[in-house]
Amino acid sequence: MAVEEQGSPGTTFLVAPTADTDMMDKLGLGGAALAGDRLFAGAMAINLKTLARLKEAKTVADETRICLDSVKATLERGGGTLSDIAKMTCYASDQEHIPEMWRTLNDIFAPGPCPKRITLVAGIAGDCRVEFEILAVVPQEDGR
Repeated sequence: MAVEEQGSPGTTFLVAPTADTDMMDKLGLGGAALAGDRLFAGAMAINLKTLARLKEAKTVADETRICLDSVKATLERGGGTLSDIAKMTCYASDQEHIPEMWRTLNDIFAPGPCPKRITLVAGIAGDCRVEFEILAVVPQEDGR
């Protein structure tokens, strides 16, 4: 079960039950936000204690998959799936990482379509090479 905290009216914040909420608070990180049928979330393959990329993220493809696995788990806590993602903001620490990230995203979302995405080169915490923010429209209990 996710840790849930009510925010402003109509908003629920979702945090993974295994999340280190003390470190998240210290670093100014939040969980996902579910506002109506809109779920906002992000993911990095980072160890919050060491601020280093997870050891399993050997390649950009590995790192991308780890991030999308995290996004998938967040979506499931909010009642959605990867197919509910409407838009992704994809960050790469260097232009050279973008092709591998895009190939991996295309594989994850095969046979398609891949969600609307914008890709930016930007500084990313630790030695991470990719980071994602997503906006998903999750189905409501009434079927909408």
